[in-house]
Amino acid sequence: MPNKIKLTLAVGLLAVGAAIAGCGGSSGNNSDTDVGELNTNNLKCGMGTGKPATGQPIKVRALTTASGGIDFSSAPRSATAFFKCVNANGGINGRPVDYAYEDDALDQQKAAQIATQFANDKSVVALAGDATFIRLQRAHGNAVEHSPILLLALLLLELLGARPSALIAFGVAIIVARAAHAVGIVQRPRHPLHALGAALTYGLEVAMAVSLVLTVMKRSRF
Repeated sequence: MPNKIKLTLAVGLLAVGAAIAGCGGSSGNNSDTDVGELNTNNLKCGMGTGKPATGQPIKVRALTTASGGIDFSSAPRSATAFFKCVNANGGINGRPVDYAYEDDALDQQKAAQIATQFANDKSVVALAGDATFIRLQRAHGNAVEHSPILLLALLLLELLGARPSALIAFGVAIIVARAAHAVGIVQRPRHPLHALGAALTYGLEVAMAVSLVLTVMKRSRF
């Protein structure tokens, strides 16, 4: 097997290994020994007064997917329990948190309507505990749109005899770009990594297209 092909396979296996390592556990050990001893004696909610908050409510909302065949509502339900504890212990400087979440029912139009409603409601000061499958669908759809193009371009460069250093650089850049985009797009509000990943992706597509043209022109001279 030629060295360049071995190198390409090695980069691919490294990417797969990194993905598996990120999704896997720590050698099947389900204990929390790696985080050390946790002292919960001094933990408290809100102001820790033990008295209910009675001031003007602080309105906080969330968007989640709780029906339509998928239930992602564990995050907002956890936030509900936390804010309930906060409100029972003085709230935030005496003000209770009015927390609620809406279900997008796995419907993109409904999700957009709810998000617009929250954005137009001036009394909503923050979003917390969002967990919607719609954003994951969009992240997956974007990967389907761009990843095959990038990988096909990388394969063509390999077959055309591009330099190993260029193949490695493009391969690493593809991993970084797609990982940054995936992490950034699922955040709310969207993380700057989303824009960085998108810019890197489009830049890579242009750079690899140019590299393919130059490689073909170089080979056609001989």
